[in-house]
Amino acid sequence: MFPLPSLFEPLPTPEEMRAWDAAAGRLGLPPSLLMENAAREAWGALCEVFPPKPGAAILVVMGGGNNGGDGAALARRLREAGGRVLVLCSKPLNTLRGAAAEHAAAAGACGVSFLPAGEHAVPREWDAPDIVIDALTGTGIKGDLREAELALVRLMNEQRARGAFVFSLDIPSGLCGYTGKPRPEAVRANAVVTFEAGKPGLFFPEARPYTGRIVVRPIGIPAEARAAAPPSWVLLNPKFGSWAGPSPLRHKGDAGRVLIVGGSAGMAGAPVLAGLGALRAGAGLVHLACPGGLSLAAPPELMLHAVGNGTAWEPGMTAELLDLAARLRPDILLIGPGLGRSEGSREAARGVLSLPRRPAAVLDADALSFFHLPDVRPEAEAFRQAHSLPLELLRDDDILTPHPGEMAGLLPCSFFSGPDGKALDDPLTRKACVMELQDDRGGALRAFTRQSPAVLVLKGPGTLVGRRGAPAALCPIASPALAVGGSGDVLAGVIAALRTGGLPAREAACLGVHLHARAGQILEARAPLGHLASEIAAAVPAALAELCLPTR
Repeated sequence: MFPLPSLFEPLPTPEEMRAWDAAAGRLGLPPSLLMENAAREAWGALCEVFPPKPGAAILVVMGGGNNGGDGAALARRLREAGGRVLVLCSKPLNTLRGAAAEHAAAAGACGVSFLPAGEHAVPREWDAPDIVIDALTGTGIKGDLREAELALVRLMNEQRARGAFVFSLDIPSGLCGYTGKPRPEAVRANAVVTFEAGKPGLFFPEARPYTGRIVVRPIGIPAEARAAAPPSWVLLNPKFGSWAGPSPLRHKGDAGRVLIVGGSAGMAGAPVLAGLGALRAGAGLVHLACPGGLSLAAPPELMLHAVGNGTAWEPGMTAELLDLAARLRPDILLIGPGLGRSEGSREAARGVLSLPRRPAAVLDADALSFFHLPDVRPEAEAFRQAHSLPLELLRDDDILTPHPGEMAGLLPCSFFSGPDGKALDDPLTRKACVMELQDDRGGALRAFTRQSPAVLVLKGPGTLVGRRGAPAALCPIASPALAVGGSGDVLAGVIAALRTGGLPAREAACLGVHLHARAGQILEARAPLGHLASEIAAAVPAALAELCLPTR
């Protein structure tokens, strides 16, 4: 398979979007024109998701910034289309400035009624409106909502509870445009129209109760303006036909060889599940190198290679593993599923990662415990150095796939509030660190990619993929069908198989994350819970079929 340019969609942060607006202004497109364009596109999007009936009562809640200006311009269009429109403005009209003031004046001149928020009760005919337009704060909030804004957010949510259709402009007010979390509450919209491009906060799974349907509409930002501030995030959203299907002349020899190094007592199934993921994603040959004393219930399609005679990786087994790797000549290494964290496991990982001209590697599970970023605290750094492999073993074509707990172990303790390196070995402190990490997943991703050239896949609802010098990719899919032991092993196998197909590391990681997530959704459509990790692997071909062009 070969990548075509439809894997990602831009996700500018609120700050980057403001830079786009400013650059458009310097190119001759003033804010008033962009607001008019936004109102036109918002009207079209509203007609798409909830067409207003003639004479509908429409309440527009308008703030004093650019989002409010969009709302004022839309209010004028709504009245022209026959709606009965009232604008509830959070600021006195005589305090509005710039383009927002211009559009508010134009709407008033065209007969739109304005009422200052908080000074009067909402007239009875708008006490239960058909539609509420949320144009209060958009992406402009910094910190938590102020008391007056919070009251208006609650008013809009009350109207939704009474049956009104709530339509937010750009992003539900109160929702953080970076994290998708409420600050501390947010409008619970039925639908959102977001302008020019999505924003990261809209697509984190935590934002779903607030966003409803998301419609992205262009407002005429020139390409030159977008190029002036490239987005630091992208949305992982491949389309049908994004990927060329396999050649009918394909055979197992050129379909890719994967060597999985893992397995130990109590975790013998992990490398098997990784192998199933690799096979289901198209690898031609999958080899498992595991301790010889293990009893693996592996399907016949996986080729088992016993290393040593024990049930765990022990010092002295590395030479045999390296001989095996030299004979098999794999295209990709997958190290870690069920590997264990013993000294022998660390030695095995070091050995294969130190091979001359070694293939690229996917590191998962226990292999991740051998790497830690440097810490600025001497006592923490000394602790980590004693338990780590050199970070220099990781290359720019390697991929790491931690879940949040493993990610907490990779990061320096100075990223968290823990007092020293040993703090992360305490279960309660580690749990607190994981919660802190989950509050800033993008920050955790950047903390790693600043110091390592490898690709990082931070798993969880809203999986992130990052690498140094590239935008962070956000997968918007979350499925409870993936919340089962072995799911991550399957993902590692899928990514390894895609690497053997010639995809660059970042693209393979992103496509693997998407296929794994879609496999979960496919299973979820059959039943919400009760699926096995092996069934996730079995659903991967169906997810891949959604993207591949038919083979001719």
